[in-house]
Amino acid sequence: MKPVREAASVVVFNQLEQILFVKRPKTAKAWANMMVFPGGKVGISAGTFFNAAIRELFEEVDVSLTSPRLWSVLDDADRRTWRHRIVDDKDDFESLLRRTKCLPQHDELVPFSHVITPEGSPHRFDTWFFLARIAATDMPHHVWAMPSANVVDEKAHGKEDAVQPSQDVEPAPSRPRRVAFTGTSVAVSCLFLINLVVMPLKPYLTEPLPVSEAFRAPSLFPAVAPPLASTNGQQQQQPGPVAQFERLYNAGTLPPDVSYFYDPVHVVEVMRTGVSSTSCDDADALVTTVLGVPFFPPDVKSAIVDAVCSLSSNATNNFGTVGRSWRIYLGAKKVDCLSAAWVVMLPAHNSTTSNVATIYYVFAPHILSPAWIIAKLSYRLVVSVCIFVYSVYRYYRPLWHLRWSLQRLPLHVSSTAVRYDVVVGEPTCLVLSNAWVCLAFVVDFWGSTEFFGSACLRMGQTNDIGLFVLGVLYLGRTVWCAYASLVVLNATLKRLHMAQWAVPANTTTLAIAVTVGGGFLTSVQVKLPPLMAFYTWLLTLVNTVDGNGNVVALDDTAAMVVYVVGMTATCFGIVLGKKYVGQSVARRRSHLRHRVCTGGSVYRIFQLFPMVQAQCTISQTGSDCYVFAYNAADELIEVTRVSLVDQIDLTQKTTARPVHQTVVETAPAVGSLVLGREKEGAADVTLYRGANNSPWVA
Repeated sequence: MKPVREAASVVVFNQLEQILFVKRPKTAKAWANMMVFPGGKVGISAGTFFNAAIRELFEEVDVSLTSPRLWSVLDDADRRTWRHRIVDDKDDFESLLRRTKCLPQHDELVPFSHVITPEGSPHRFDTWFFLARIAATDMPHHVWAMPSANVVDEKAHGKEDAVQPSQDVEPAPSRPRRVAFTGTSVAVSCLFLINLVVMPLKPYLTEPLPVSEAFRAPSLFPAVAPPLASTNGQQQQQPGPVAQFERLYNAGTLPPDVSYFYDPVHVVEVMRTGVSSTSCDDADALVTTVLGVPFFPPDVKSAIVDAVCSLSSNATNNFGTVGRSWRIYLGAKKVDCLSAAWVVMLPAHNSTTSNVATIYYVFAPHILSPAWIIAKLSYRLVVSVCIFVYSVYRYYRPLWHLRWSLQRLPLHVSSTAVRYDVVVGEPTCLVLSNAWVCLAFVVDFWGSTEFFGSACLRMGQTNDIGLFVLGVLYLGRTVWCAYASLVVLNATLKRLHMAQWAVPANTTTLAIAVTVGGGFLTSVQVKLPPLMAFYTWLLTLVNTVDGNGNVVALDDTAAMVVYVVGMTATCFGIVLGKKYVGQSVARRRSHLRHRVCTGGSVYRIFQLFPMVQAQCTISQTGSDCYVFAYNAADELIEVTRVSLVDQIDLTQKTTARPVHQTVVETAPAVGSLVLGREKEGAADVTLYRGANNSPWVA
């Protein structure tokens, strides 16, 4: 009976599920000239199956499963010398470990099979098979072999010598796989794309269209904003605008029981508030209830209080003593908006008592020339076209590349899928992360400050919900200032190697935060006297006073800047504070996602090395796709999450630990990321690109 000798064999595989084979020499006593896994007999010196497996890996393929790695303490020539000495029995592996002070790492071997050669075989072995996952950095001089059905067939027929040890075996040809984008995800993606494309045109929900009738024709709206006359070097208040507004907007011309009215013909916001003299017990509360009061100068507020509180039951005049107009400059002296306020000593439109005054306030935004309006429309159309082209180039073209690759190649090398359903994402995060797009929206916002005041007034009331929503949408454009600042913050953090300070924020979360902060909270703030006093102070930082001490001009630039900075600070707080608040929630969601599907390796790498993410402030997860794989029985076998390679910072200048790229000849449809170690012991990330330079990574 042939003796049974103990042996160990190692199945070495990498992140691409490729397996390393070695070819036995022709002079070998067992399995000569055949492809086998690395391995050999245990021997007396090895002591254990684990030690024998680690020894054979070093001896046959120069793979080191030690701590530290042998290639980190010995150069190529020394390792080659030691391998020859071990093969020739001139030295043993244990001596090498003692001299280099390296320890075998048994925990890197996973025993998975125990086989004893049956009786009657020319050579009998009691063999333990181990699994070992090796990164490319641990085998810099070897090429992986990819076994397929062809290799198995050849082994069954004893034709192993037909397979060369360092050649990739081409997979057996098959029919093109069926790949389809799910209809629901495509519809949702198209809706997001449409939203992006029309976003530059959304201001026209508030602003007048260039195709509208002539604005404020002289026959209908003469001298709405006459210049302030100058007498003896002092500006004086002109009564003309107030009288004109009183004739246009009164109890006879406005709809009954309407507190807020928008005149689309003259592009004027009209507000009226009914107050009673019984409210004079608290002057601040009385003023706060007046619609439009954030834009009132202090002297106008005082005049209104005096007029309302001096009402008497025997008053015979219809108009009170308040009849004031003033201008509000929004960002530039050439863009001024006309405001006017007056008190009517008549029963309020919504009251049955006689001792009530009705306070009217109108706001007429400045209307620039038709040429400017057409130029602004052209600018916005160009931005819309650029967003569409950018979305197609950066996202939808890679989607078609993914579909084309999956039809011809497996998702990964061991996939048995014959059909794929792809749930596509949408390109919003890519567009919002583009610095040029953000700059275009910021320029548009600051170039349309004349309607900033109208939006603020609409948000300060809730009588007309439709106008309130339009105001919220218009001021929601300030989110682009926040997006632009986050793009700048991303570049700054990466340049300073401080990307770990931020956690990418979801774009939907940012938009909701700005909408809630800019819309609903603003409507609450204008009803709080302390905040009203603060806004009045901002408005009166720069003002013009006539000879009578009345304010005739206000500069709203400071208030606009404070508002925009507040919205930007909100987004900064979300990005910088998210690292500490709600991080456990995000981690639980991530764990749940990884239990459901595979892939998404970029995010695990980003958690370890924040510097390798191209965007550390704006989340790019919205562009991810989910690939559902089905076998020949039409059973779901796996779900894989794939992300765009563009999310990874592949530049050497801004990345503390650069990501190395490797091209594999028989790569699957999408790439993969592998975490390993460099020879110096530092962590290293390797990107294995998918076939045809795939823009996707699993």
